[in-house]
Amino acid sequence: MMVNRMAVSHYKYGKIDGNAPGVDELKSGLQRAAMYDTRYLKSKKIWKGCTSKPLNTGNTENLLDTANFMLLEYLFPKHREAEFEAQPSSASPGLAKVS
Repeated sequence: MMVNRMAVSHYKYGKIDGNAPGVDELKSGLQRAAMYDTRYLKSKKIWKGCTSKPLNTGNTENLLDTANFMLLEYLFPKHREAEFEAQPSSASPGLAKVS
């Protein structure tokens, strides 16, 4: 489903090459994650400049979009210090448990 959505987006928005002017993939992904579930993403910063959208919908389509935006950020990082460095499990926050 992720590949299908990326293919459709190719025809809607053009070639993915990391040079999309003005697109913030990380912020876009976080917005979609909040549209799915707002428990952890209540920051007003991710909504600055965006019109009101329905939040906490539980619509899993937003999860596919979140994953694709995060993949694009990985492939074409905009963070000025972006690098891939394998880290030990001690540096990971671990898995969050359902409460």
